[in-house]
Amino acid sequence: MLRRTLLKNAAGGMLTLLLGEALAQVGVKSATPAKSHKGVVKQSNIRIHAQRFFYSPNHITITQGDKVVLELTSGDFTHGFSIPDWNLRSDIVPEQITLLTVTPQQAGEVVFLCDNFCGEGHETMHGIITVKARA
Repeated sequence: MLRRTLLKNAAGGMLTLLLGEALAQVGVKSATPAKSHKGVVKQSNIRIHAQRFFYSPNHITITQGDKVVLELTSGDFTHGFSIPDWNLRSDIVPEQITLLTVTPQQAGEVVFLCDNFCGEGHETMHGIITVKARA
């Protein structure tokens, strides 16, 4: 009995170690800048947290042509995340990280919003992405 318990604990510890290492590898890869024929294109990760009835942050600024990974999280409900002008949407499931990659090609502003009804304040749950022109 003791031997079986020790084996289970060792296997669980090894699985945790391997999972942590795999997640660390993904983090290192996503932080590496991508290059293009026009020079260096920056890649950045931006975390956006959804909570009834707001996104935090609800205004982000990115640069035209840069690759941006949006890391979406929710603390309370399966919210929707939609950028209608870019034809992009996803669910944000509590306790999970949803990754969306965007590379905006035009400067300007776009709205993002929750498209899963989440209660009486749902219509106020939105934000703005400002895409500034590359200098």
